[in-house]
Amino acid sequence: MIRLLGAAVLIAVLAPSARAQVSGSGLAGGAEYRVRTAAGFQRYSGTLTGLRADLTLGSSLGLEVVARGGTLAADSAVDPSRTMADVAARLTLRAAPWLSLHGTMGLRGFSTVIGTQRWFLARAGADVRLPFATGALTAVARGEFLPVVRTSGVGDPTVAASAAAGLEWNGAHLVAGLRYEIERFRASAGSSDPRREQFTAIVAWVGLRLAGAAPENRPTGR
Repeated sequence: MIRLLGAAVLIAVLAPSARAQVSGSGLAGGAEYRVRTAAGFQRYSGTLTGLRADLTLGSSLGLEVVARGGTLAADSAVDPSRTMADVAARLTLRAAPWLSLHGTMGLRGFSTVIGTQRWFLARAGADVRLPFATGALTAVARGEFLPVVRTSGVGDPTVAASAAAGLEWNGAHLVAGLRYEIERFRASAGSSDPRREQFTAIVAWVGLRLAGAAPENRPTGR
């Protein structure tokens, strides 16, 4: 992850002809993880912290790298807490001033005293972006489907999708954002025993623009 973040900064520094912008942020938020099987219902919740790096090349190509983690405590005293670690890299292509298409590759782990459950997640989706009159503040809505999800220890989900909505601030020097995220997974543990999982989070980030000028955001219709 450190190498990937370093590569993003290096590309931005070495690509002035592409009008590169790069920013780095710290993030924090709360998360909830729910699992429902034939055996019962489990709920875990806690805080997440992490780092985020954003790289933009020109007006259409972008790279976002996020690493975050935290401890999710179980509601039941019988279930052990889980330590979550999550890293993802998202490549974005702006198809229109208000629409971006993206693909994401990510790794996730849930660790307990018993062992670690590992996830690999591949995503494809789109963002709809609606700038406010100031230009620096933008409302963002995201939808994704996950064609490939691999998990260790349990069956792979057969249906997976996610969505997010929030606000982003891209100023001359300051970048910030607030986003609500939801992911849902369904895996068959048997024909009459579907396994359902849901992960939700509210995350905020604040950081600095390290190189390049702020991207020009104009409200649609102008």
